[in-house]
Amino acid sequence: MQPGHMRWSSVWVCGLIATWCTFERWSRAAPEAFAAVRRPRRQPLAARLAGVPLGGIEPRALILDCDGVIADSEYLHRDAYNQVFAEFGVDTYWSKEYYDELQNKIGGGKPKMRYHFGIQGWPASKLGPAPEDEAAQTHLIDALQDRKTEIYQSYVAEGRSSARPGIVELIDISLSRSDLKTAICSAGTREAAQQVLMAVLGEDRLSRFDLILLGDDVSRKKPDPLIYRLASERLGVSIENCAVVEDSKIGLQAALAARSGIVMFCVMALARLHFFDKRKRQLA
Repeated sequence: MQPGHMRWSSVWVCGLIATWCTFERWSRAAPEAFAAVRRPRRQPLAARLAGVPLGGIEPRALILDCDGVIADSEYLHRDAYNQVFAEFGVDTYWSKEYYDELQNKIGGGKPKMRYHFGIQGWPASKLGPAPEDEAAQTHLIDALQDRKTEIYQSYVAEGRSSARPGIVELIDISLSRSDLKTAICSAGTREAAQQVLMAVLGEDRLSRFDLILLGDDVSRKKPDPLIYRLASERLGVSIENCAVVEDSKIGLQAALAARSGIVMFCVMALARLHFFDKRKRQLA
């Protein structure tokens, strides 16, 4: 393991410990309220992946992002984009520094490319000259994203994805609590997110989550709060009783805009840890 990666892993583990301690204090603030709560029978994994609401209402929920929180996979997305740009003859390369900036500003793969090309200029590709109208631009974006997803899935199949240090243990503790609902909210496409989640968590552990919402389930991406408000609604837990763990600026903005009770935030790209509760609404 390279020294730089070891340093980032240490930062992540410290942040995870602080995250869990913060969440434990918050989620157990009123234990007497949980005495009569029992976890309802869980629905099949396919139903949760489809966003089917679950019965029952529980007073607390833990909601996790996927890429960067559960899976150490953000760099795989960047590699996949750069590979697809090369395959299509697109004169574009996203550096680590630029991608860190991009993923903290724009949610979703297609919006990222549209944002980038809108500023840098639409490129020529193997599909033809630089697209000039909306239809041609959308066709290029769709083709790039479809192939990028295939490339990313091949990376995951090769075993290149892994769980963040300590996150599996945190998830197992959360899943064992009868007073707590658990959810995953990711802007990733269904195909890509399902594969990486299966790879790092396994089908059995993943099947125990109460809800999984992915980018295909919402019409607006982070930083729009829609995905977190929808999760709150389908979990049957008020948004003030939902704790969100995020790793990007736009994820933080989405959770704060949804007015979740507590937001635990680790920015690896900035090498700083931020913990925000509902009383603090400023970005450091």
